[in-house]
Amino acid sequence: MVRQTKSNESPAPDFFYQPEAPQVGLVPLTGPFYATPSEPADPMDCDRYPDSPWCGGNPIDIMPLGIGLDIVQDECNFGVQFSGTFLFFKIPPVQIVYRNPDCFPQPEEPQENNDYEEDLEIPDGLNIYFLYQSYAYTSETLYLGNNRVGRYESKTTQNIANVEFPYQGDVTIPAPWNPNIQIKPLWKLDLIASASAQYNGVWRSTRLGNRMADSEVFTYSHNETFTFYGDNSKTLYTAYYNRSGGFAYEHNFYYFQTRDMLQRYVAQEKMRGRPVSAYRITSTNEISGSTRTDESIYAIYGAPAPPPKIEPPPPPKKECCKMGCCPDNSNLERLLRLLIKRVGEPKQVTIFDEDLTRQGAQKTTKTPQSLNDYFKLTVDRIEIANRIIGIDTFPVTVPDTMIEPFKEGVFAKVFGFIDGKKKRKINNITEFIAWMSEQDSAVLGEFHQVIEYQTQDKKTATIVLPNVAESLKEIVLLTSQMAKQNNIQTELIFKMATEIVATRAVATKGTTVIQDIQDYLDYPTNTKKAKINTAISLPKFNTNKEGIPIATQNSENPKNFLKVGEVEYTYDDWTGSNSLHDQLLDLLQLAAMLRAIYFQRTDQE
Repeated sequence: MVRQTKSNESPAPDFFYQPEAPQVGLVPLTGPFYATPSEPADPMDCDRYPDSPWCGGNPIDIMPLGIGLDIVQDECNFGVQFSGTFLFFKIPPVQIVYRNPDCFPQPEEPQENNDYEEDLEIPDGLNIYFLYQSYAYTSETLYLGNNRVGRYESKTTQNIANVEFPYQGDVTIPAPWNPNIQIKPLWKLDLIASASAQYNGVWRSTRLGNRMADSEVFTYSHNETFTFYGDNSKTLYTAYYNRSGGFAYEHNFYYFQTRDMLQRYVAQEKMRGRPVSAYRITSTNEISGSTRTDESIYAIYGAPAPPPKIEPPPPPKKECCKMGCCPDNSNLERLLRLLIKRVGEPKQVTIFDEDLTRQGAQKTTKTPQSLNDYFKLTVDRIEIANRIIGIDTFPVTVPDTMIEPFKEGVFAKVFGFIDGKKKRKINNITEFIAWMSEQDSAVLGEFHQVIEYQTQDKKTATIVLPNVAESLKEIVLLTSQMAKQNNIQTELIFKMATEIVATRAVATKGTTVIQDIQDYLDYPTNTKKAKINTAISLPKFNTNKEGIPIATQNSENPKNFLKVGEVEYTYDDWTGSNSLHDQLLDLLQLAAMLRAIYFQRTDQE
């Protein structure tokens, strides 16, 4: 319904005054105040621009310039409406209203509160500690008046992929006095950082411009890996990046030499009102109905202490033998030192899926302290790999072929070489893959296939089917074309059936009338037979002794049916004598004779 503005019309008496209704698309300003959106009004939006010709209004005014002020009021809103005229054109009205908070639609209370807060657990037995945080932010804003929701989601995650401690290499750092200075850091850390954001609905943002469409969605994501080198003199490590679209993120982590230092930091943050804990907090604006969810997760990545450096035992004290000579152990000591050097110090190894009863990705770091521990860990990992591969299920028995041969009639010779009951034993995965390839080849057949056919002008054409997908494509295309043709044929058959029924009815009516006329006139006729040409050739059946038609091979051939044929019919032909014309002449002659006999002049009396 079009609502006409009253600001440019003659003032009505006070007892007929009606306030303006609030517009539907008002957006929040601050607190309970709402106003007309700043973007231009759509000429088809009858609520924003009731004077639009599209809405049945008149946008032309007799005044070149003008301004009007009206009151906006209903049971929940109270405000003013500004309207005006510029160069004889009416400007879309603008409203500013105050809304009663009691009339606002309140968001539904969640059935279950998923908010939580968990204190950080600090593990024991680590030499150094790295503390990092991932967080997410979700905002959902309800735009009152049009029941539309704007939603914004942002997530920033961090994951420490690897820590080398102690770090064995050197790092070159820039310096104004010596650009090639090298340091030997205590540790090296790889941090994988990712950030993502999504806007949808009618969210308003200076990054994205003005209001988005209801179905429009804007997404942003970025992943990056940072490498840090550190020692004992620094606690906070931070990395920044700023990408296109105005999205800037900061990733940081804290380094602590001991567990006590990390505990002191957690206690200090708690005293400052910033507890180091995992939490999810959901808040709701009581006035606008908007909701906001903040989530934070802390994690600790620790490096175990390096193994103690074991010094080789001191050489045994030389003892002289009774004969006054001592054995030469210098070669033995050299071999022991060489053996210790080649065995080396324990190294960290990263393994996955240590616990097969758990689901999801798993990752852990272990440091075997001896060769036996390394061998045991290697054997355990090999056994787990064998279990995952399924080595305990081999050998397996499978049919030699998945195709069941058809051994009836002519096909008995074609498939005679296939033994459907034959079995095959498979001992490993390689044989199993080869067997599956054979079955796929047997089921799918050989490709490519070349099909030759003749067109209507008796030319040879070729279709190449290189694989199953192309074959299915050709079948689908042919099926779709046949479906279209069948639809046309079905429609034509229905129309022709309707015409045939109507034609038969008219022909039957005409035949009946002609028979009535022939009976009425009762003129002499002879029975005759005649033939007419037809577009098709009806089958000519042979008959048996009882007169029943017998179909032959020629009569059932479709090609004969499409040839031009003849149809014989019987009719009554007039003999040519004693016609109605001759009888009428005799009657006229008789009438003339009667007139001559009974003729008498009366004009002479």
